[in-house]
Amino acid sequence: MKTVLVLGSGGQLGMSISKVLCEKGYKNKWLLFSRKEVDITDPEKLKMIFEQAKPEVVVNCGAYTNVEKAEDERSEAFRVNVQGTEIVARLCQQYGSHFIHISTDYVFDGRKNVPYEETDVPNPINWYGYTKWAGERVAINNAENLTILRVSGLYSPWRKNFVKTMINLAIKRREMRVVYDQIHCPVSALFVANELVRTIENDIVPRGIYHLTNDGITSWYDFARKIIELSGLRANIVPIRTHEFPTKAKRPAYSVLSNRKWKETTGAKTIHWEEDLYNVLRMPEMWENV
Repeated sequence: MKTVLVLGSGGQLGMSISKVLCEKGYKNKWLLFSRKEVDITDPEKLKMIFEQAKPEVVVNCGAYTNVEKAEDERSEAFRVNVQGTEIVARLCQQYGSHFIHISTDYVFDGRKNVPYEETDVPNPINWYGYTKWAGERVAINNAENLTILRVSGLYSPWRKNFVKTMINLAIKRREMRVVYDQIHCPVSALFVANELVRTIENDIVPRGIYHLTNDGITSWYDFARKIIELSGLRANIVPIRTHEFPTKAKRPAYSVLSNRKWKETTGAKTIHWEEDLYNVLRMPEMWENV
């Protein structure tokens, strides 16, 4: 069993990995560190952990993920998503670790109308997307043994995310105005976590850039409707266009990621995003703090 180091374990993907590991009984050989325990921008603390653990695989879940705040906190977003990634990448290179870095669909500008392939050239239109793209570049430039996994619309029973926000608004009987002209394919952090554990434990994590998403596409509006429907709640959901809901950060109009390469390379059995959502909504943890 491999020694695996997970950084940023306090986020929703890190917590989902912990959940999967507990279910499968793998946790003893996986070392999980939250940002409070070790910040990825702290090279000395990180080096000490690498020296002690000698990890064969490192999964970097640590990131600045607040798309809106990133427009105002540009230095902080850059520090975490770029400088932090570079520190981890260099340590992985130094200690011979396989570096798995998590990225995002927001590296693309949304001008396509068919799913983005890994060969498409990134062109981010907000600062968060730019820092994640720049993080990919420093990872590529500093770690030879590297896998970049781009995910989209991540959600889980933990931390703040779109699914939990919609449920909380519905419970409070508040009207929801949700854009219908931004298209993507959401994926649960639990699905991503299961794929990470499956491929790492079976030593089949491919090198290179991959898109790890589910099947199908949806708008944020239709996603919200399905969340409420599957939750058995009632809510007034109003479809609006992007210009009716101005935000500091621009969002791509279309950011669907093709998962074909990941499926062909790893033998993954992806599911439709609606089935993934149904599975997560059945988890008791989803309803513990709403």
